[in-house]
Amino acid sequence: MRRIVLLVLVTAACGAPTTTTTPPPGAGSTAAYAACMRRQGHPLPEPVDVNNVPADAQAAAAKCRPLLPGGEAERHARPPAEDMAKLRAFAQCMRAHQIQMTDPLPDGNMRMLGRMEHMNREQLNADPAYKAALAACRNRLPEEKEKKR
Repeated sequence: MRRIVLLVLVTAACGAPTTTTTPPPGAGSTAAYAACMRRQGHPLPEPVDVNNVPADAQAAAAKCRPLLPGGEAERHARPPAEDMAKLRAFAQCMRAHQIQMTDPLPDGNMRMLGRMEHMNREQLNADPAYKAALAACRNRLPEEKEKKR
């Protein structure tokens, strides 16, 4: 199943990155992910929300992602190039409809900017301008794919 997550948190602390050893995907926990992010110089606020990783921490998040529990690591895998092109078209359409957002990050997530930067999903879905833009641009999103079980 395709998941589009809009990142809305933009603050992070900086520090010197370190190397880590990671267990196989699905063998970890959110606490292990948070500890890895701290070692990479990017402490996350509690409770840890893996969907709200600041743009400047994406490289660290990619290194730490295998530490997430089963579904989390899979959910944050990089989308195929074809899906990334569709996500870019979606972001361009949303911007054409006055919704400020980034192009997709390497994991396919996009960040809201401007007045919507700190809105949560519920607030976004209640915003008339966002709802209108989403209705106009939804057809540009990649098709949902069934999750393999």
